[in-house]
Amino acid sequence: MFIDFTDKERVIQDSWKNWSYYADCKEEQWLMKPSDWVTEILKKLPKNIDTVYDFGCGNGRNFIPFEKSDRKFKLKGYDIHPQEEIKWAYNFVDIDYTRASIQKVCEESYKFLDSLEDSLVMTAGTLMYVTPETQNLFLKKMQDNFCSNFAFFEHEPESKRPDGVFGMPTKSFNIIKPAGYSQKSPGVVYYRLS
Repeated sequence: MFIDFTDKERVIQDSWKNWSYYADCKEEQWLMKPSDWVTEILKKLPKNIDTVYDFGCGNGRNFIPFEKSDRKFKLKGYDIHPQEEIKWAYNFVDIDYTRASIQKVCEESYKFLDSLEDSLVMTAGTLMYVTPETQNLFLKKMQDNFCSNFAFFEHEPESKRPDGVFGMPTKSFNIIKPAGYSQKSPGVVYYRLS
């Protein structure tokens, strides 16, 4: 799917080259493997979940455990990269890709084609780059579309990272602190599964 970009969205869209290593993976081999926390979430996932949305999906690496699972999942990736620039991390059987930013998805006029009732919505270091107000708008948009299953791998508010932190009320989420993550300010998975 291709979004008809507004001027504001065009500015965001044009910034994709700043993040190209998450999509083309020419120099970052670690980006060809899923994050450890994704497998943990998959184990905890309710049986009714049949669709996984990854906002800021990059090359789709965090879809790999879902693709390889005995369960069948519809995979829906969202990112600002042109699809032709993405080197997918796996030979996915069926992946639905939409080029759009978090901000675009939060707009009142943006409509999902399907209910998100039986879906997992996840991010991996995406929400930290938008304001806390936009993060909360994003959560509300997902809930307004009947989603109640979330996994957000973001940086803790206490880390005070200058590039951004998780800005939603953390008390409403369970937490996984991935052992294998080795950045100076490790991320935390904020999740809620129904």
